[in-house]
Amino acid sequence: MSRKSCIFVALLLVLLCRGSSYSAISIYADGRGNIVSAPPARSETKGLDKAPRYGVPEGTELLKNVEYEFYLVSGRTFSEVIKSIDENGPFNRDRSRRLPYRCDWVLGVTYQFSATYAIEEESAKVHVEFTIYDISTDDRIHIMLPALIDDTFLNPVEKNIWNQYLLRLVGQAHDTVKILRDPGSGRKVSDGIGEISYVIFDYKEGMDVEKAIESYLKQESEKLVSDWARESGRRVSEYEKTTAYGLKHEMRVPFFKENN
Repeated sequence: MSRKSCIFVALLLVLLCRGSSYSAISIYADGRGNIVSAPPARSETKGLDKAPRYGVPEGTELLKNVEYEFYLVSGRTFSEVIKSIDENGPFNRDRSRRLPYRCDWVLGVTYQFSATYAIEEESAKVHVEFTIYDISTDDRIHIMLPALIDDTFLNPVEKNIWNQYLLRLVGQAHDTVKILRDPGSGRKVSDGIGEISYVIFDYKEGMDVEKAIESYLKQESEKLVSDWARESGRRVSEYEKTTAYGLKHEMRVPFFKENN
């Protein structure tokens, strides 16, 4: 038995009162580290059958548990298609301009916990021992990509150029998902939450102890989730800068080698 557990057991002999609390907690944050409301249940992944006819090149695999949205572009030549992308692409607030693709996301953690607490009468302190379990990381990722309304106007050479360009954008977006779902980063925040085991705080007359316990646990968890999301956002921004949003697609390989 740990020293903290021994102290807690000893307190049961001198406590003012004792009790237990059980609950579930979900915490999400965006790329700036801001805590956001828990998103709605994940919608069914949109597969290729849900994409426009020329949404993605044949054989392209879309990722599971990622929502895709396609904005329509048109043109009789590849240059005209690119111009249409410049005019209709998703607006990026950080860059203050439209870009050919966008990936919106939040990262989160959900878990269950139980807390046994004892109020020490002499010092008016609340001693809490946590058991945290069923910890799981989560995300909501929404990708926007261009879809050519009709590619029959393009000659075979331009059609191939368009497909290669679109594959590059898909690869860029999927690399973002790879960064966000890095197992090492997710494991780090899960381990950090799992290490929350004991806390002591002042007791005040009339205090809702169980509410105070949950509030403390949320605050500690929010710090960890916020740091995780902020660091993930930093890595995504670094990747986008390194690859120039697909213009330097060849830089993606050295980026991941350097950041492994």
